Amino acid sequence: MSRLTRILATIGPASAELAPELVQAGADCIRVNLSHGDASWHREASRRALSAGAALLLDLPGPKIRLGRFEGVRSLVRHDQVVLRPESLAQGEELPLPKEIFAGLRVGNVVAMVDGRVRCHVLEVDADRAVLEVRRSGEVRGRQGVSLPGADLALPSFTEADACGCELAREIKPHWVAISFVCSAEDVQRVRSEVPEEARLIAKIETVRAMDRLDEIASAADALMIARGDLGAELDLPEVPAAQHRIVQSARRVGKPVVLATQVFESMHEHAVPTRAEVSDAAHGVAAGMDAVMLSGESAVGAHPIAAVETLARVLSAAEEASFEAVAHAPTSPQVASVLVAARDHAWIGLGPGAVKLAGPLAAARTGKHILVRAARLAGRGLMRGVHRSVDPPSVLAGRLGLDSAEGLEVEIDANGRMMLMDRRFDA
Repeated sequence: MSRLTRILATIGPASAELAPELVQAGADCIRVNLSHGDASWHREASRRALSAGAALLLDLPGPKIRLGRFEGVRSLVRHDQVVLRPESLAQGEELPLPKEIFAGLRVGNVVAMVDGRVRCHVLEVDADRAVLEVRRSGEVRGRQGVSLPGADLALPSFTEADACGCELAREIKPHWVAISFVCSAEDVQRVRSEVPEEARLIAKIETVRAMDRLDEIASAADALMIARGDLGAELDLPEVPAAQHRIVQSARRVGKPVVLATQVFESMHEHAVPTRAEVSDAAHGVAAGMDAVMLSGESAVGAHPIAAVETLARVLSAAEEASFEAVAHAPTSPQVASVLVAARDHAWIGLGPGAVKLAGPLAAARTGKHILVRAARLAGRGLMRGVHRSVDPPSVLAGRLGLDSAEGLEVEIDANGRMMLMDRRFDA
């Protein structure tokens, strides 16, 4: 495969029978979202993903707050009032929420729905009823997510639904397990103790609390996901791009892959082609060093799941072919240490005081004393197909490769995507 940036596609009602077609279109990994459907559906969707030759990602629900089930669509109009009730009590136009949420609500709290696209403020609240004023209009459906930024909620980090998901992971043995609403390294470690040893863990960064403990989470997990939906509901919109950049930098410091997620091709829920802005967003994700891009509703419930994957594959390939010279820098320090994601063709990486010489088209970005150069390998099935990362000092990296630190290191990508170092195959 010539494309190095991987594609995750979520399987759902629109693509339940299309796992082989998703893979053929360019999906490297199929995500099964355990927040929707029952255990029978999760098991069948996982089987179809593996049968299609894709890597499998099980996405645990986490302590996500969701509206209860109701029929149809509710339109919430600015300045109107809406009533929240516990799921067992909600009637008519009242919106159902889990009962335990009401104890943590206070007058003035923000209630954001549908990834922040609908926004309300709490006017009144008691033990089993809350009255909201709609501040941002929109439509809501049953089981959609709700964010309560600033609310004092005593929610468990590991839920009963997560335990069921981990049990399924022990049965199915997915390549990856995603942890929702991670707030600490302990949350990652808890899930690691519950899933198969070979399963790798993606920490989804989607709360302010996670941003406050970003570095420790990055160290504990095997990869990070920039979950811009829920994160965007908690942060003010102008803060989201800076938060995305912080997450990438945190992952870079510990040599972990990063997945860009949420609203990548949002318009393709309905339309056959994405907007130019969405295309630019995905392409610049490659330039920023994203290792994978995830489609959620676009492939799960959208009108054009196959076209969404095909289009994203074309966009990512074109972005990799581009030089992105604006983010390419010559190294300024001999402490050049990184073999990270982005090179196509080949590169010379000097391990000694001579810093780094690069050849061939590539995207590189310098952070502090490191230059980040992309190089990939294909070591078995997996989300990143085994993308190799190192942020070791040159002497340590050389030792790991069995080389003299004064030598140069020639890296070439063969037709199968493996690195060839000084004429010998190497899977890091």
